[in-house]
Amino acid sequence: MTNETIAGISNKLYSLFGENYKIYTKEIKQDLKKPCFYIVNLSVRNRVSLGLRYNHEQSFDIHFFPGKSGSQSEMSEIADKLMTNLTFIQVQDKSYLYGSNINSQIVEDVLHVFVNYDVPMKIVKTDNEYMNNLEINGGMKYGN
Repeated sequence: MTNETIAGISNKLYSLFGENYKIYTKEIKQDLKKPCFYIVNLSVRNRVSLGLRYNHEQSFDIHFFPGKSGSQSEMSEIADKLMTNLTFIQVQDKSYLYGSNINSQIVEDVLHVFVNYDVPMKIVKTDNEYMNNLEINGGMKYGN
């Protein structure tokens, strides 16, 4: 589920900003091409609900590295756009996830936009297969 959510975030970023901004979803080792986004999965947990239901809770930090170091106006504009548009993302099965607790902050010339996507899930029990019919042939042996 987490990979589908990352793909949904990435698709949303691409639809908002196009090819002008590189989108990284895996660890950046070197050759970072600015301006760019970097999607980081902070945590995932399952919170048990009623019966066979639970919430699959995912937290993300979307880093934005501006083209010009310390461009406050660019980061503010990007923050506003992300906080408005990350409310709903579409995942592979064409369903939408609702983003909550969306907030942003700038740390050392990097914009961080935090968002949670909680997915209600249900454990599906499979029926056990039982034997249909059982025939027993037997008898008793008497005497010698």
